Amino acid sequence: MLEENCISLAKYRMETSMETLNVARECLENKHFKDSINRAYYASFYAARAVLALERVDFKRHKDVIAYFNKNYVATGIFDREIGRNLARLKQKRE
Repeated sequence: MLEENCISLAKYRMETSMETLNVARECLENKHFKDSINRAYYASFYAARAVLALERVDFKRHKDVIAYFNKNYVATGIFDREIGRNLARLKQKRE
């Protein structure tokens, strides 16, 4: 995949993440708590996949995306550990 395509895919995934986060906020404001958690998780998941797109990496399973993100971006200090913890918490609450 060309670098330009990777950047476009990452941008698309971040836009999707932001739209989904807005839906999560709307759900929270309307006291749809389960839906809010679900949308917040997906917003985080899409953002993680956006980062992976820059590296030309993707996985079919959620747990693989999260594991790779945590190993290569959180554990190495590129992203704060709190981000990894929050993603894991959201995943757990969603399930």
